[in-house]
Amino acid sequence: SMRAARVLVDAALLHDAESRLYYAIYHAAVALLLTEGLEPRSHAGTASMLGLHFVKTGRMDPEDARLFARIQKYRLEADYGRD
Repeated sequence: SMRAARVLVDAALLHDAESRLYYAIYHAAVALLLTEGLEPRSHAGTASMLGLHFVKTGRMDPEDARLFARIQKYRLEADYGRD
């Protein structure tokens, strides 16, 4: 959750905060898609559906979709290590 991410930032646990922040945004994105009857089956599917059903239709700012992709990259690095 966003609150958990803030607590982790305050505790200087930045990698854990990145992961929590991503999941807060991810769950919000899934909820948004569900309001349209769309059920993503993966993290990549969630990003793809957001682009197709919200960005391309003008209902979501493309920068928000880019932010989602960027925080997903940070989450992967935080959870699985940086290459």
